[in-house]
Parts: sequence; C-alpha cells; structure tokens
Amino acid sequence: MERPPHAAGHQGECRAEAICRCYIDRVFKDRPDLREAVTPTYPYPGKRPVLASTFYPALKKENVELVPTAVSSVTRTGIVDADGVGRAVDVIVMATGFQPSNYLARLPVTGRDGGTLQEYWAGEPHAYLGITVPGFPNFFMLYGPGTNGGEIVSMLENQAGYTVRAVKRMMRERVTAVEVRRRFEAVWNRWLDRQVARTSWATTNNYFKATTGKVVTQWPYANSQYRALVRVLGRVSETTRRRSY
Repeated sequence: MERPPHAAGHQGECRAEAICRCYIDRVFKDRPDLREAVTPTYPYPGKRPVLASTFYPALKKENVELVPTAVSSVTRTGIVDADGVGRAVDVIVMATGFQPSNYLARLPVTGRDGGTLQEYWAGEPHAYLGITVPGFPNFFMLYGPGTNGGEIVSMLENQAGYTVRAVKRMMRERVTAVEVRRRFEAVWNRWLDRQVARTSWATTNNYFKATTGKVVTQWPYANSQYRALVRVLGRVSETTRRRSY
C-alpha cells in the first residue's frame, strides 16, 4: 500500500498501523472473509481509530452477520443492500446527526460588517488558532476548526486560557473590542493547510472534511506545540478598539 507523507509522528503512525493490522490478523485468523472486510485500505489514521477489545470478536458470533455493503433502500419489512439483497429487520439505527465539519451550524453569528460567520467561511471553516476570526470582535470558539487532535481536554484548556487572557486585556486596557488581525489569520490558515495536506486525513474519505473536500477539523501536531503557539501568538496577533458612548 502506497503511503503519503505525514506531517508529524510518521514513524509512530507506522508502528500504530502495524499493531492494528496484527491485531486484525490475530482476531480473524480463522475467518479470512471477515479479515478482508474489516482491514482498512487507507493509511493510519486516515479515519478515526476506535479503541475497543470486544467489537471485532463480536462479529464472529453465530447470531451476527457483517454485510460490508451500503444500504440502498428501505422497504416495509427490511432493507436492501447495494448488491440488491433484501433482509428483514426489526430495528434500523440511523446515525445521521454527526457533522463535525459543520461548525456552529445552528448558531447565527454576525460580524461587525454585517456578514455572517458562515458567509465568511464559504463552506470551509477556519479560524486563527481555531479560536477567533477577523471581523468578529469579542468572538471566541472552543474546539474550533483545526483543533481536533490529541487530548481534547488539553486543547480546550489552552483555548479557554487564550480567551481569558484576551478578556483580561480588555479589562486592563479598558477597551471594548479585541480582534485578531486579518493577516495573522491568513498566514495561520495557509500554514495549517500545508501541514494537514501532508497527512493521511487528506487522502481518506472521512468526516474531517468540509463539503469542498478540504480537511477543516484536524490539528496535526502535539498538544504541547499547540499550547506553546497559543501562548506566544495571542497578544501579538490582536488589535483592540475603544468605543465611545
């Protein structure tokens, strides 16, 4: 399998992929049909890895059948798969509500020039450090675009710290608005796009991508590196204003 270059942790990802493939081979050593069906054809971790010790063994139970084809239609008594095979079913579980790349889809946010956040993004969500957007003063996001990766709680703590420091600056300097400079966000987004384009996420069909095909959710480096960048790049990227009443 040809492997694209990864932005970070290439050797670690190779080892992790080898461990995963060995595990699949071990669990399904007596079921080559299942082994073939569940073995990914994309490089690790192109899709979100699921850590579980019971899922794969459950596929081998006598009362379980894995159908590795999509559902094409639903009838009054069951479902029909993409191969045209019909199956009677009692319950259909439809997991259709997860939209990780559709940020703030139900929360209208209007900037100082009257445009909305969705209009500014034009289908490709992006933000400086994944937290703030030019033209939208005093607006901060936690777990925004380009910040999914590693220990999520740590990422949230770093983002909350960034926001608190910005608010404290407003109080200390008696300003009414703080906003990221547009050129800082533009440079940040170009840099992050280049890093993510080198990962397996960019070459895999996954839910990290916007409808345009661009990966918009992921952070490709360590949490410690993100924490350092958030601390160093905060104030230097900001502009403030004071409104007269």
